[in-house]
Amino acid sequence: MEIVLLTTHPTSACAFYRSVGVLQQLRKLDPTINFRMSDSSNWASIGNADIVFLERPQDERFVKAIQD
Repeated sequence: MEIVLLTTHPTSACAFYRSVGVLQQLRKLDPTINFRMSDSSNWASIGNADIVFLERPQDERFVKAIQD
C-alpha cells in the first residue's frame, strides 16, 4: 500500500504526532505499507497512491488537491 503525505512542515511537532510519526509506526507494524512525503499535489505526484494523507489542510495548495 502506498500512502502519500502532503504536509507543509514535515519536521514539526504536529507532523510527528499527527502524520510522520504515526505513519512510521504504522510501517513498522506492517512492512507492506510504504509512505512518502510530497510537496506537490499534482496528479503526477499523487496519482499512483492508494491513500493521500493531508495533514492540516490549511492553504490553497491543499484546497486545489481536494478539488482535483
